[in-house]
Amino acid sequence: MLLKNGDSGSDVKELQSLLDSNGFWTYHTITDYFGDITETAVKNFQSAKKTTVDGLVGDTTYSYLIDGVKYNIMLKK
Repeated sequence: MLLKNGDSGSDVKELQSLLDSNGFWTYHTITDYFGDITETAVKNFQSAKKTTVDGLVGDTTYSYLIDGVKYNIMLKK
Protein backbone atom coordinates (compact mmCIF):
# COMPACT_ATOMS: atom_id res chain seq x y z
CA MET A 1 0.00 0.00 0.00
CA LEU A 2 1.15 3.52 -0.75
CA LEU A 3 -1.01 6.57 -0.13
CA LYS A 4 0.09 10.09 -0.96
CA ASN A 5 -1.16 13.63 -1.45
CA GLY A 6 -3.72 13.68 -4.27
CA ASP A 7 -5.12 10.19 -3.62
CA SER A 8 -8.76 9.60 -2.78
CA GLY A 9 -11.10 6.77 -1.89
CA SER A 10 -11.92 4.38 0.92
CA ASP A 11 -8.25 3.72 1.78
CA VAL A 12 -7.78 7.44 2.47
CA LYS A 13 -10.90 7.45 4.64
CA GLU A 14 -9.48 4.53 6.64
CA LEU A 15 -6.14 6.35 6.94
CA GLN A 16 -7.83 9.46 8.31
CA SER A 17 -9.81 7.34 10.79
CA LEU A 18 -6.57 5.72 11.97
CA LEU A 19 -4.93 9.12 12.32
CA ASP A 20 -7.96 10.24 14.35
CA SER A 21 -7.79 7.16 16.59
CA ASN A 22 -4.10 7.90 17.20
CA GLY A 23 -4.82 11.56 18.05
CA PHE A 24 -3.31 13.14 14.94
CA TRP A 25 -6.41 14.09 12.93
CA THR A 26 -7.39 17.70 13.60
CA TYR A 27 -9.87 18.34 10.79
CA HIS A 28 -13.53 18.49 11.81
CA THR A 29 -14.56 15.50 9.68
CA ILE A 30 -13.20 12.42 7.94
CA THR A 31 -13.10 12.77 4.15
CA ASP A 32 -11.89 10.52 1.37
CA TYR A 33 -9.33 12.94 -0.05
CA PHE A 34 -5.60 12.98 0.80
CA GLY A 35 -4.73 16.66 0.70
CA ASP A 36 -2.48 19.01 2.62
CA ILE A 37 -4.31 18.48 5.94
CA THR A 38 -3.87 14.71 5.69
CA GLU A 39 -0.24 15.06 4.65
CA THR A 40 0.48 17.30 7.65
CA ALA A 41 -1.23 14.83 9.99
CA VAL A 42 0.81 11.96 8.51
CA LYS A 43 4.06 13.93 8.88
CA ASN A 44 3.24 14.80 12.50
CA PHE A 45 2.50 11.14 13.20
CA GLN A 46 5.72 10.01 11.50
CA SER A 47 7.72 12.56 13.48
CA ALA A 48 6.18 11.38 16.75
CA LYS A 49 7.05 7.78 15.88
CA LYS A 50 10.60 8.79 14.91
CA THR A 51 10.30 7.27 11.46
CA THR A 52 11.02 8.81 8.06
CA VAL A 53 8.98 12.01 7.74
CA ASP A 54 7.90 12.12 4.11
CA GLY A 55 4.10 12.36 4.26
CA LEU A 56 3.76 9.07 2.40
CA VAL A 57 1.83 6.19 3.92
CA GLY A 58 3.54 2.94 3.11
CA ASP A 59 3.77 -0.31 5.05
CA THR A 60 5.84 1.09 7.93
CA THR A 61 3.62 4.09 8.66
CA TYR A 62 0.49 1.98 8.24
CA SER A 63 1.82 -0.61 10.69
CA TYR A 64 2.54 2.08 13.27
CA LEU A 65 -1.00 3.44 12.83
CA ILE A 66 -2.54 -0.01 13.36
CA ASP A 67 -0.29 -0.74 16.35
CA GLY A 68 -1.26 2.58 17.93
CA VAL A 69 -4.95 1.72 17.70
CA LYS A 70 -4.37 -1.75 19.18
CA TYR A 71 -2.31 -0.24 22.00
CA ASN A 72 -5.00 2.36 22.79
CA ILE A 73 -7.69 -0.33 22.91
CA MET A 74 -5.59 -2.41 25.30
CA LEU A 75 -5.04 0.60 27.57
CA LYS A 76 -8.79 1.28 27.73
CA LYS A 77 -9.50 -2.30 28.81
